[in-house]
Amino acid sequence: MYFLLEHPIITYYLLEHPIIMYFLLEHPIIMYFLIEHPIIMYFLLEHPIIMYFLLEHPIIMYFLIEHSIIMYFLLEHSIIMYFLLKHPIIMYFLTEHPIIMYFLLEHPIIMYFLIEHPIIMYFLLEHPIIMYFLLEHPIIMYFLTEHPIIMYFLLEHPIIMYFLLEHPIIMYFLIEHPIIMYFLIEHPIIMYFLLEHPIIMYFLLEHPIIMYFLIEHPIIMYFLLEHPIIMYFLLERPIIMYFLLEHPIIIYFLLEHSIIIYFLLEHPIIMYFLLEHPIIMYFLLEHPIIMYFLIEHPIIMYFLLEHPIIMYFLIEHPIIMYFLFEHPIIMYFLFEHPIIMYFLLEHPIIMYFLIEHPIIMYFLLKHPIIMYFLIEHPIIIYFLLEHPIIMYFLLEHPIIMYFLIEHAIIMYFLLEHPIIMYFLFEHPIIMYFLIEHPIITLIYSQKLALMK
Repeated sequence: MYFLLEHPIITYYLLEHPIIMYFLLEHPIIMYFLIEHPIIMYFLLEHPIIMYFLLEHPIIMYFLIEHSIIMYFLLEHSIIMYFLLKHPIIMYFLTEHPIIMYFLLEHPIIMYFLIEHPIIMYFLLEHPIIMYFLLEHPIIMYFLTEHPIIMYFLLEHPIIMYFLLEHPIIMYFLIEHPIIMYFLIEHPIIMYFLLEHPIIMYFLLEHPIIMYFLIEHPIIMYFLLEHPIIMYFLLERPIIMYFLLEHPIIIYFLLEHSIIIYFLLEHPIIMYFLLEHPIIMYFLLEHPIIMYFLIEHPIIMYFLLEHPIIMYFLIEHPIIMYFLFEHPIIMYFLFEHPIIMYFLLEHPIIMYFLIEHPIIMYFLLKHPIIMYFLIEHPIIIYFLLEHPIIMYFLLEHPIIMYFLIEHAIIMYFLLEHPIIMYFLFEHPIIMYFLIEHPIITLIYSQKLALMK
């Protein structure tokens, strides 16, 4: 009674609203609390809507009595109280989980954000695990308040949120790099792939340069999704990925020719060789026919790895390379006879001659002893280059050719006397006679040499 005498405004209000007085008589704890905190009573007089709501929901009033800090916060932020009146489900949830209410008191920015976006609050009510995680990590909640697009995306895809709860390292990385999160929102297929393969996400966290490159080139990421074998191969060999970042032209070529990637996966030695010799890789990009030939003939590629000088020679002489790849039998012959191969590298003019005269080349493949002879006598070979008619004559008469190889002195004699040589070619019967009587030929050659 003394309280009412001291507060006539409250007395007159209660007289006009006897239902409130009867409520207080039924709930003396509430009555005595209000007597001790008259400021609360005056607040309720100014906000009768709130007062009548509390009359209908005394459990909330008892909750506020037990948590007077919350009560006084609500007095200073009546907008929050009105929000709760409109959303009693949220109010009752908060009364059952006061820790959440205290969290919101400490973080009013978050509270007001939730008031403006009640759908988020309802989502959190349905997913208390997520809510309690956010209580323990308020920095994440602040991030989401600054990026509502991300927040609403997560509401529609709670599976992603639960994944992030299990992988807080990933979550914090995404908070520090929101551009990545926005990229994933624009590319949900990529996001869900990463959820199924978290090891890839952890790899990207350790290699942010690679991650940002993939963001700038999403077509590469989509390719890797379709080819997880390639993806996991690269995870185990990041050096390859860094090489590709420095050479995007190579990446895009490989995307268009995935068969080449799978070949390289099966032959990592070849892959590493190409990393060390990017000039070769660029040449192969410009000449995909050659690359596909090497895929079909890996033995040739391995030989070239052991002899990179040959590869570089072929790059400088693409005509020769194309000829060899069109005639792999020649390539295999050269592998079996590296002395001949290296001689041809030192004398590319001979190789070009043979390309122009494939009949001669194939004859030499069948008779490598002749080629070895010519290597030992380069003067003879260069003479024959200038006089291919002689070479064709010898092809038609291999007996004569082998005789000359056994008697090189006669060959040198003929080089010095081309008139005699051409005469003999016009009259091969004479040449065969001389082969049957080599003494005559040798004596005649020596006499002429003395006379000279």
